[in-house]
Amino acid sequence: MLFNFVIAGTPTERLAALDDALRPLFFGLRAAGHRVVAVGQRFEKRPVVNLVVADGPIAARARHEAGPGACLGLLCVDPVTPAVRQLAQSFDFIWGCAPTAAFTAERHAVVSYGFHPALLGPKLEREPARREAGIILYGEEGPRPAALAERLTKAGLTALFVRGGHFPDYIVCDLLCRAALVVAVRHEAGDPAPPAMRMVKAIANGAAVLAEASPPADLAPYVEACDYDAIPARCAALLHDNPTQRGLEALERFKRETSMVAGLDAALRVAAAAVGSG
Repeated sequence: MLFNFVIAGTPTERLAALDDALRPLFFGLRAAGHRVVAVGQRFEKRPVVNLVVADGPIAARARHEAGPGACLGLLCVDPVTPAVRQLAQSFDFIWGCAPTAAFTAERHAVVSYGFHPALLGPKLEREPARREAGIILYGEEGPRPAALAERLTKAGLTALFVRGGHFPDYIVCDLLCRAALVVAVRHEAGDPAPPAMRMVKAIANGAAVLAEASPPADLAPYVEACDYDAIPARCAALLHDNPTQRGLEALERFKRETSMVAGLDAALRVAAAAVGSG
């Protein structure tokens, strides 16, 4: 199949924030033998599969602009809101980057983020002394991450907040590969889990990951889960328990046991069914 990611009109800052979610999809689809147009500017007719990010500027008018003959997929990078559920009715299938019960199983699939060699950071610091960046909070800005950063500072822990898309990718990778510990939390209390793509980026840079409970089930073996209120105390304990070794061991298991190609299996089935039904 040919996948056309239609992101015309998306602001540059939002595109940068989407990079962690989209890049693994591109790698996985190509490795599975499919073709990808990463920055589509227009909709194409079947058998091309057009994918639109749910909060993209073109999502609400996608069916009108694409016409009845196009195959349209909605990509839900963030947790699903009522507005997105309403929007999804005009799409042929939905891919979600987080588990949700918002859609019917027949045309909805969750992307399971797994390993691909291109996701590895450009350098893996294996010496604990060279992972001097301390604790990194990696995610989106919001009251919960901000409150946690303040609590970590009050606990005497050095914490750096890195917002997804705020820095160029090479700077983010450099920070993550020098982190002793990466913390991933829900942006909102009602979110189903911390963002999977952020945790995968940290794992692929060899960092130990502490995730707010409950992380996505497919990533749970490679991160440590912790209740939100207990994160500062657990961070302090992990910093004294060789987090560098933890992170590198988790990366090796992630490489052996997961695959971005396999993680797209269910998503590809619903896409193929949508193309065939047109």
